[in-house]
Order: sequence, then structure tokens, then C-alpha cells
Amino acid sequence: MQQPTEHTACRLEMRINRRVGRGHHRNGPFNTCHLDEGEWTTLAPGVECKAAHSCPSHDTFLWRLAPNTSLPAHQHDSDEESILISGDIWLDGEYCEPGAVHFAPQGSVHTRIFTPQGALLVVKHYK
Repeated sequence: MQQPTEHTACRLEMRINRRVGRGHHRNGPFNTCHLDEGEWTTLAPGVECKAAHSCPSHDTFLWRLAPNTSLPAHQHDSDEESILISGDIWLDGEYCEPGAVHFAPQGSVHTRIFTPQGALLVVKHYK
């Protein structure tokens, strides 16, 4: 019998873990959040959010914005770091593409935020 490739073995392990309910938390202290698992919460038209991780120092979320979605001006209650995974976004007049990392310090104010194509971001709120 031929041994499975490393990729095949890892995919099989993931499928088994998901089936027995260990898809989100598995392998000891590690935490993996998958896009297709868990619940997305609608925050506003075209804006969805899903909790990915929480610990004493910060909370991490996935944000999904539909094409042509805007967020109004807002002030940050805490430091916030975001990474654009896919799509595009305008932040305070600066055009950002995938891979852009943005930091907004506590007390800072964003003007309108807009995404022409839609966007997927990882957003970390520090406590």
C-alpha cells in the first residue's frame, strides 16, 4: 500500500477534526479560524464580521465587505491593526491592495472608508 502524500495526510486529518467537532480549536494551544466555518455577523449593509480569536491582550476578527461598501467616519476606542487579505480599500484617501497593513492608534479618527471591489481583512483590536 502506498503512503499518502504529506498534503493528503494533512487534508485527511483536517476533515476528521472538523467532523468530530475540533475544526476551530485543535492540536493543543493552537487556534485556526476557517472562512467557511462559524457564524458571520452582519454589522451594517455589506459589512460582516466573524470572531477569530480572543485573549487578554487583543481580539482578532475577520471582516468581509461587499463591493461598493462604505463605512462612515469613526473614532477608534483602542489601538487597531488590520491586514487586507483580498480586494481593495480606500482608507483616508490612500488606496490599499492585498498585503497592506494598517495601524490606527486609540483616539484616531477615520474619514469615510470605501471598497470598490469588496474586501476581506484581518482586524486586531487591542485591549
